[in-house]
Amino acid sequence: MSVYMKSNNLRNYLTDHYEYLYVHVSLSYTEGGTSQRHLVDLDLIRQGPAIRDTTKTVISRCMFVFCEGVHSMITRAKPRAETAVVFHVAASINLDASLKDALDINAKGTLNVLNLCQKMAQLQALVHVSSAYSNCNRDFIAEKIYPTLAPLDAVYHLLENGLDSPLTRNVVDKRPNNYTYSKAVAEELVAHERGRVPAAIVRPTIIISSKSEPAKGWVDNWGGANGPIVGMGKGLVRTWPAAPDTMIDFVPVDMVANLLIAVAWDTHVRNCRGDKEVKVYNCSCGVKNPLTSRNFLRTCLHYTRKHQFRNVRWYPTLFMTDKKLLMWTVTYLLEILPAVVIDAVGWLFRREPRMIEKQKKLLKLRSVQEYFTLHQFTFLDYNVAGLRKTMSLEDRSIFDFNMNNIDWDSFIETYVIGLRKYLLKEDPGDELQ
Repeated sequence: MSVYMKSNNLRNYLTDHYEYLYVHVSLSYTEGGTSQRHLVDLDLIRQGPAIRDTTKTVISRCMFVFCEGVHSMITRAKPRAETAVVFHVAASINLDASLKDALDINAKGTLNVLNLCQKMAQLQALVHVSSAYSNCNRDFIAEKIYPTLAPLDAVYHLLENGLDSPLTRNVVDKRPNNYTYSKAVAEELVAHERGRVPAAIVRPTIIISSKSEPAKGWVDNWGGANGPIVGMGKGLVRTWPAAPDTMIDFVPVDMVANLLIAVAWDTHVRNCRGDKEVKVYNCSCGVKNPLTSRNFLRTCLHYTRKHQFRNVRWYPTLFMTDKKLLMWTVTYLLEILPAVVIDAVGWLFRREPRMIEKQKKLLKLRSVQEYFTLHQFTFLDYNVAGLRKTMSLEDRSIFDFNMNNIDWDSFIETYVIGLRKYLLKEDPGDELQ
């Protein structure tokens, strides 16, 4: 497994040297003790023929390992002995999580993965997926590890002995939530294993639908911009806090996946050369192919009108501003007041009131995202650009993560259609062909 990978044979190496892909799936338990397998859309029937045909070859080469957490994975000899590359993508992305929950899942979970990797005899690379916003208390974010206020030993103390410490109210360091802080701590934990685990860190910005693989516009979750844009298409979201001319940063999910594979390859190449550095890769479009909030939201609005969703409550429209008082005034007039009127009329006809509850959920989502839509961030990506230069032309084509290749207008159109097809399960006909 420790074959030296050259830049011009990444594709051949992957097909020749990896017989199986082990997929570690953690099991959780409901309150009644029933085990549930958290597989994301492995029911390929629900995805339609296009996704089934694209993924069936990959799935046939996967060996799914069901475990009750990482600790039980350590006891499984075969995956531990044969695993060469680990992609650590598991995390809680709950922006409302408590400090304890965020640290337990995102920081302590990373520590468990690092302990597991140290027991893998054939390990060539660990690629840890962080977030570009792990250091969102800064305006300019370079490809390096930024130290948190609490030293690592203090973080270990917090994780192992609870959170009854004076540090707990200060360690977040001007970040808007505990999620971003926990991701910064996890990065420090990975960097601390330099020389013991061949590791790298990838920081994507806001992950959005696919550009081309497994199908154009493919999306399988309501996170990030997906929920608000669906709400806009349904006429439920009619206001949004954003500075119109600030850059908003999206990266297609398949391009992120391509970068992860390339980073794993590069990490092994560097490790064979004696380079033990834990490199950081900012996966961002902002520098190479910028997109403003105004252009993104207006383009989304245009295509939600062109490709109309079913059961639209109001004709799609959007008011955008970074003035808080104006935003809340318009929100009351365009969203809250109509919801109250609709529920009141429904109550008279003995219908269950739903609109106010929907608006509460959308307003809560808006409140946790507001910090990111009103701030301008610049993500430097020299390591990503340098990695791409080391790849052959064939590898660049197959494992494409060049953000310059995105035409935002056509991409946003397929994104809106993908939301209809894959999230709302509406049939857009042949619009995604």
